[in-house]
Amino acid sequence: MKEKQILDPIQPMETTTRRWKGWIVFFIGLTSLFYMVDRQDAFVLTNSQCAMTSQRPSTVLHSGFPPIDNVTGLTILPGKAAAIAFEPNPAVERLNVMGGESWWDRLFPNRHVHLHSVQVPVLSARNQTISAVVSICSGEGGRLTRRKRFPDMQHCVSTKAVEIETEPGDTFGVLEWEPEVVIVLKKSTRYWLVLESPSVESSFEWVYAEQPSDVTESIPVAIQGENGWQMQLKDTPPPSAIVTVERHS
Repeated sequence: MKEKQILDPIQPMETTTRRWKGWIVFFIGLTSLFYMVDRQDAFVLTNSQCAMTSQRPSTVLHSGFPPIDNVTGLTILPGKAAAIAFEPNPAVERLNVMGGESWWDRLFPNRHVHLHSVQVPVLSARNQTISAVVSICSGEGGRLTRRKRFPDMQHCVSTKAVEIETEPGDTFGVLEWEPEVVIVLKKSTRYWLVLESPSVESSFEWVYAEQPSDVTESIPVAIQGENGWQMQLKDTPPPSAIVTVERHS
């Protein structure tokens, strides 16, 4: 009887030890799983590879087409920039595209999309070759403010230098950007499409949209000048721009 009384207290300790070992093994396995998911398809997908599992892109910004005649634009001064705001939140529809994103993005796919393309019409009275830097940036302001007032050039999701050669008879040219890597955009975040003049010697114009509607007139447009960023006047039409994204599951 004495031996039984001595051994009985040891049995709960052994059970507790086995439980702790089980939890340790579980957490190690879970950590390994997250690591494998994060490392899976760690290589960068090209657009042709993404097209195999994607559907038709969705337009999340369309400020209007440029006019055929009497084309004018927003002047971007040498070394300065202009920007137009958009939110990449198309109708929810599931796709299966992976790569270039974290395991958190994959666990919550409906919270983000992938940038597909950017089209911006530009013109220059002096130069046939127009060079610009196109960026997708978040906005300035605190973390609790979702609708940031101005673009934050220090926190850009992606930046691309683009160039176009226009013909003497062309009214304007179109700068196009189709990312070769996966660029993740959060649906709940306001982003800024920023067009910057990289040269300190020349400027160009970002072509205004023709006959803006009530919707496009309300699109925020910011202009960078000598005194920093300022909002464009309400009576001025927005510059023409098209941004498309791809959704996935």
